[in-house]
Amino acid sequence: MPKEKSTHGGKREGAGRPPKYPRATADAGERQYANAEAFLDAVVAGVEPADPVRVQAAKALLAYQAPKKRAPVKSPKPSDLARRGEMAAETAVVEDFAARAKAIRAKHGRH
Repeated sequence: MPKEKSTHGGKREGAGRPPKYPRATADAGERQYANAEAFLDAVVAGVEPADPVRVQAAKALLAYQAPKKRAPVKSPKPSDLARRGEMAAETAVVEDFAARAKAIRAKHGRH
């Protein structure tokens, strides 16, 4: 006796609880991104669905795939460096003179 296909139970298209996050479609699986930043840009633009696990993974990878962007430090000109050195030397001489003068005034009783 051949078994007839039952219409009760079993897997049916669209049955069950809907997924929390949309599943990637066949064409989404083909998309490759150069780095985590490109993937996050696609998520922000709405091209890629925002799967929290993949977004967290991409955020964790950002620190390892690209160097940190910092403001460039402008180096002083050689003439400015020389001038600073001269000013520091002059300041040291003036401070030394002031300290010696103060000691002499204290020794001889002058204010």
